[in-house]
Amino acid sequence: MQPIQPRRPATIVILPAAMAVATVFYTMLAVLATFLIDDLGVTRAELGWVVTVFSICSAAISPSIGRIADRLGAKRALLWVFSFVGAGFVLMSLAGALLALIGAAVVVAIGQAMANPSTNKMIAQRFAAGRRGLMTGIKQSGVQMGAFVAGAVFPTLAIARGWQSAPLVVGGASLFLLVVAAGRLRRWGRQDERRGGEATTLP
Repeated sequence: MQPIQPRRPATIVILPAAMAVATVFYTMLAVLATFLIDDLGVTRAELGWVVTVFSICSAAISPSIGRIADRLGAKRALLWVFSFVGAGFVLMSLAGALLALIGAAVVVAIGQAMANPSTNKMIAQRFAAGRRGLMTGIKQSGVQMGAFVAGAVFPTLAIARGWQSAPLVVGGASLFLLVVAAGRLRRWGRQDERRGGEATTLP
């Protein structure tokens, strides 16, 4: 079946936005480290454990999450990204202790693990071969865009409104994008909504 191109303006915004919110956790922790250490009373080593747990969790579940993305279809998997990332960052904004911060990191890690499989699957299904490289480059630029915003905006925001405001902004943006994606992509049809499909063995 020929790939069907969705509405371009929506895709050009939604795919890089998904990568931005799903991968900004590392940069956010870096720029908010001083605030977290002072407010939560954690050490630098303990804050490092948050990064460790986040990374291990994301890496460990990525193969299974990729399989789930195949079964859910690109659209539903992308909605999962925004759901988990949004919930995780809202939980982070409410964290008052190290364990709560680690719990929030685990939730965000699920969304991060789903981000690449869902966005890549969407590009593969919906764009002709000659356009996939360009669209993949556009969506990957979201990683750098997220880091730029985190470094440029979050420290000032934390000083003015408290460190909790930064994850709350990302969480709110993710949930807003969830609503936008659900609405803008609903016309794509049911081809990528089917569960299962032909299973192949990786070499």
